[in-house]
Amino acid sequence: MGRPKSRQAPRTTMSIRVSERERREIEEKAAATGMTPSAYIRTMALDGGNVDTTSHEDRQKLMYELSTIGNNINQIARMANTNVFISKVFPINVQEVNEQLKQIQRLLLQYIRNR
Repeated sequence: MGRPKSRQAPRTTMSIRVSERERREIEEKAAATGMTPSAYIRTMALDGGNVDTTSHEDRQKLMYELSTIGNNINQIARMANTNVFISKVFPINVQEVNEQLKQIQRLLLQYIRNR
């Protein structure tokens, strides 16, 4: 059993003539968007020039920031689900709360008996 066939049609070569200045400009614009020159030209020709012109570095920084924010949200959710968050935000003495609950229980039992 061999390798599965690619669903993509075989690529063919297409040549265009550009001046040296145009070539440099295409290469610079392609590099600025993180694309190869051929991918840049294909996108410009087929998608009507809708190429993301933000720099590749800016997109990488944005992705890093989004990843960091997502990481922070996950940490908050994890803390909230383990009750660590509650004890840090609302410092409580568990023993004190337990004693108060026992006191309430005693008072309720006493009330029920005296009825």
